[in-house]
Formats: sequence, C-alpha cells, structure tokens
Amino acid sequence: MIEDARDAGADVEAPAAEFANGQSMESAALAGAAAIQRLVAECNTLRTRVSLQETELARLRSANESVRRRFALLHQRYVDLAKKILGHLEQFDSVIREAGQEAISENGRHENGGHEEPVILDQPAQDASGPPVPKPNGRDIASVLAQASRAPSR
Repeated sequence: MIEDARDAGADVEAPAAEFANGQSMESAALAGAAAIQRLVAECNTLRTRVSLQETELARLRSANESVRRRFALLHQRYVDLAKKILGHLEQFDSVIREAGQEAISENGRHENGGHEEPVILDQPAQDASGPPVPKPNGRDIASVLAQASRAPSR
C-alpha cells in the first residue's frame, strides 16, 4: 500500500511538473511573441523614418538644383554687367583721349596764330547698349582743364 501511495504521489507530482513546464513554456512563448511584436513595431518605425528621410532628401535635391540654377543665372548677369561696364570704361577712355588730342591740337592752333574754326560734332552710331556718347568739342571741362595745364604762365 505504501508503494501505491508512492505511485500516487509520483502521479500527482508529474502533472504539477508538467503544469510548471507548461507555464514556463507559455511564458517563454508570450515573451517571444512580445519581442517579435516589438521588433515589428521598430521595423515599421524605421521604415517610416526612411520614407520621411527619402522625401526630405528629394526636397533638398530639388532645392539644391534650384539654387544652382539661380547662381548660374546670377553669374551670367554679373558677366554681362562686367562686359557693359568694361565697354563704358573703354568709351570713357576713348573720349578722354580724343579730348586730350583735340586740346593739344587746338592749343597748337592758338599758338600758331590760327583763327578759330567752327567745330563740327560727329554723332557716333547709336548701339543697343545705351544712349550715344557725344564727342567733345574742345569746350568741355576735360578740354579746358587740359588746356589750362598746358598753357604758358603769364
């Protein structure tokens, strides 16, 4: 009978051990499922972040291209402006040189006892870059100054 009690006790312990093993397995399965859910949620979060970053990258590339086009346009405008300024400076230099030459020649005529001749102004052809620049006639300020500096002292 004692043996029967031992066998009965062993039978009682077996379901308890199975129950404990079943609970630990169930706990492990639930913990595994929770870990999988966390991994899936993290993966979805990362996918969303990647999508947002790709959208931002596309926007930044577009803005960068727009800025590049604007800089190229500004560069071209500055080059054109520099060419116009250079043209105006060359015209100014030419006018100053001509005024100096006319002052020298007019000063020479006065020294040789020549009489004053009427001055005929040539009108340069008007180009598309701006209004025509009149030629000096020997009576403008540059000519007067040039004559004053070359005139003999009295």
